[in-house]
Amino acid sequence: MSLMFNSFKKLKNSQDGMVAIVALGILALLGIFGIIIQSTTIDTVRSVKNINNYYQASDTADSVMEYLTFLAKKTDSGFNLDSIDCKYGSYMPKDSSGKPQSQNALCNTFAENLKIADQNVKISLRIKGRNATNEKFSGPCPGGMTQGCYSTPIASSGTAGNRCHLYKPNYSKTTSFVNSQGQISDTSNNEASIPQIDYSCNWNKLVFGSSLTDRATIPFYYDNGDTIINPYYNNPNGLFTVRLRTPCLPCVYDSKSVYSGETRLCTSSTTDPTICKDTERYTLNDSEPDTTPDDIIVQWQFTGLCPDPTTGKEKECGLIPYIDRDLNGKITEKSSAISDSIVNKFNKQNYIIFDPDQTTIDTNTYESDGIKFNTTFKTFKKPILTLFLSDKLISNKNKNIPYLEYQILSEQLIGASSKQLEATITVNDNIFTKTIYKEESKDLIDFAIQN
Repeated sequence: MSLMFNSFKKLKNSQDGMVAIVALGILALLGIFGIIIQSTTIDTVRSVKNINNYYQASDTADSVMEYLTFLAKKTDSGFNLDSIDCKYGSYMPKDSSGKPQSQNALCNTFAENLKIADQNVKISLRIKGRNATNEKFSGPCPGGMTQGCYSTPIASSGTAGNRCHLYKPNYSKTTSFVNSQGQISDTSNNEASIPQIDYSCNWNKLVFGSSLTDRATIPFYYDNGDTIINPYYNNPNGLFTVRLRTPCLPCVYDSKSVYSGETRLCTSSTTDPTICKDTERYTLNDSEPDTTPDDIIVQWQFTGLCPDPTTGKEKECGLIPYIDRDLNGKITEKSSAISDSIVNKFNKQNYIIFDPDQTTIDTNTYESDGIKFNTTFKTFKKPILTLFLSDKLISNKNKNIPYLEYQILSEQLIGASSKQLEATITVNDNIFTKTIYKEESKDLIDFAIQN
C-alpha cells in the first residue's frame, strides 16, 4: 500500500512539473509575441509620423515654391536669390543666453502664413539665374579669353550629360580634366579624357520637333536685385563665343558591332556615354543633292534695346546672320550662318561657330554687305541671344541624329538660359526637396527662317 502511494505521489509530482514547464513556455511565448507586437506598433507609429512629416514637408515646399515662382516672375533674367535658411522649433538658432537669434525677415512671413513657428521645421530656399562670381573657369578659354570664362549653361547643370549629379566642377585648376568615367582628374591620363569645359554636363541640348526643346534663349545681361547689369554695353572688346557640336555616337561593347559613323567601341559599361573623341561624334550630311546643299540648320538672332538715331529713345533692334554662298552653294567663311558644313568643320576643332568678330545683318538697316557684329552689339542694352534648331538632323550615314549640343562661354557674367528655383524642407529630420526650372523665352514673331 505504501509502495503504491509513493508511486502515485511521484507521478503527481512529475505531472505538476510538466504543467509548470508548459506554463513557463506559454508565458515566454506570450512575452515574445508581446515584444513583437510592441515593436510592430512602435514601427507603425514611427512610420505614420514619418509619413505625416513627409506630407507636411511636401505641402510646405509647395507653398514656398509659390513664393519663389512669384519672385522669379517679378525679377528679370539672371536674377540670383542667395540661399535663405529659416529655422523653427528645436532647429531655432539661439545665442549664448538662450534667446532665439534673429533671422531673415522672410522667415517671419513663412512662420505666420504657414503656422509653423512652434514646429520643428527648417526651410532653405534659393533662386539661381546666373553663375556666381567665383564660378568661373580659370586659365585660357576657347575664343581668346585669357582670363578665364563663365559657362552657360551653368557648369554641371547641362542637359546634354546624364551623370551631372556626380560632377563637381573644379574652377581653380586649369589642368583639370574629366576622364571617361566622368570623374575629375588633374591630368589627362587616357586618350578619352577631355577638358572640363568640353564635358557634356556643361552643354545643353537642342532637340528638333518641339518648341519646348528646339530653341534656347540666353540673356547677355542680368538682374542683380537692384538694377540691370549690361556687361557688354559700350564694351567693344568684350569677348564671348557660341559653341555647337553633334553628340557622341552610341556605345557598343563588342568590336564586331562597331559601324563607322554609326556606333563606337566603349571599353567598359562604366564609360560615360557622353564623353568621346571628336572623331567619334556624328557627322551631319552636308552633301544633299539639292539647290542649297549646305543647309542652315540653326537659326540665331540677337535682339535688344538700342538708341533711335532720330529721337534718341530706345527701340527694339536686332542682328541676324549674314549669308554668303559660293558658286557651289557652300556657305563661305564670311558668313555667320550656322550650316551643317560649319558644324562638321568645327566638330573637329574647338566647336566655335560664332564670335563677336563676324559679319552680321542689322535688322534696322539690312545693309546688303553686312556689318561687323560688335559695331552694333555694343550699343545693345538687355541683349538676348536666341538659338533655334530649324531642321531635322541627318547624319552622313542617313541616320537620325537625336540632338545638337550648345554652350556659351563669356568673359563677363551673363544670365543663364533658365532660372533654378529650389526649396528644401526639413520636418523632424524628414527632408523634402523640390526643384523647378523656369526657362527663359522670347517670342519668335520676327524670327526669320533663313536658307
